[in-house]
Amino acid sequence: MKLILDHCVPRPLIRFLPGHDVQRAGQMGWAELKNGKLLDAAQAAGFDALITVDKGFATQQNLAGRTISVLLLDSRDTDLDSLLPLVPALGAAIVDLMPGTLVRVGSEKGE
Repeated sequence: MKLILDHCVPRPLIRFLPGHDVQRAGQMGWAELKNGKLLDAAQAAGFDALITVDKGFATQQNLAGRTISVLLLDSRDTDLDSLLPLVPALGAAIVDLMPGTLVRVGSEKGE
């Protein structure tokens, strides 16, 4: 699966996604792109999903008709230590991912 990490996701998370082609938004030259424009660029580049911790994606973006999906890591903060417990659920979500969907991984309390 071809995945793009949003600006707000810690880079070291890539190490925990073996078997996937994972790039960072900044690495792609998209450091200035936000939300909808980032989704547009990532979709045009053939990415399957955007991984983000930006909870605004759940209400700000309409994914209907898109081929790219959003995987929202729902944690109490964006520290790698807080996100690592979500990696198994993230892996499962990637396997079952349907185009044009938003999948929330974790909970508001970081559980």
